[in-house]
Amino acid sequence: MPTPRKDYPADSAYGRECAAHLLQWMKDNREYVGKGLLSRVARDIDFDDRDGRGQWMGFFNYLEIMMLLGADRVRVYRHVDSQHQLYRALGQRLSLEARFRRIRLRNR
Repeated sequence: MPTPRKDYPADSAYGRECAAHLLQWMKDNREYVGKGLLSRVARDIDFDDRDGRGQWMGFFNYLEIMMLLGADRVRVYRHVDSQHQLYRALGQRLSLEARFRRIRLRNR
């Protein structure tokens, strides 16, 4: 990130631009979505830096707007339930695959 300009509207605009670039990158690289990218971005932000507040506020405010636009298009609770079901099934699959690997190793 460049050094904040201490011009809150300009810094907020820069934060929104950064969020837009992240969102477009996520659209172009869907295989990375849901793997902790946003938590790593947040970890790298210095929230104690008062001069940089406009940048990170613009960034997260724009992400909130985009999340709402996405949430308006789905039934949120139904979708999260389907995600729970998906991850339970993936866990069962991994468990079964590990079990069959152990069985094959014993039979060699």
